[in-house]
Amino acid sequence: IYDLLDGGSYSLSLREEKTRGVYVEGVTEHEVTSSQDCHDLLQKGIMNRRVGETAMNRESSRSHSVYKLTIQSTHTGEDGIQTERFSQFNMI
Repeated sequence: IYDLLDGGSYSLSLREEKTRGVYVEGVTEHEVTSSQDCHDLLQKGIMNRRVGETAMNRESSRSHSVYKLTIQSTHTGEDGIQTERFSQFNMI
C-alpha cells in the first residue's frame, strides 16, 4: 500500500480498529475547502500511480486507488445549539 499523495515511495500498513474501522496507518490527509481542491488532489494521485504496458493494454494500471472524502458541516441554530454532520465517500 502506497500513499499516492506523498510520492508513493514507501509501503504503508493496513490496520483495523473497533471504533475507527479499516484505515491505512501513516497515510497523508489534506483539508480542502472547494471542489477544485478535491480535483487537484485526485489529479496528483493519478499522476503518481504506477502503470506499465501489457500485451492487451498499453497503459495497464499496476494499482487500484482509494479516494476517501469526508465532508463535515456545522450549523448553529437560532437557539444557539450547534450541530455537526459528517458524510464519507469512498471511491475505488
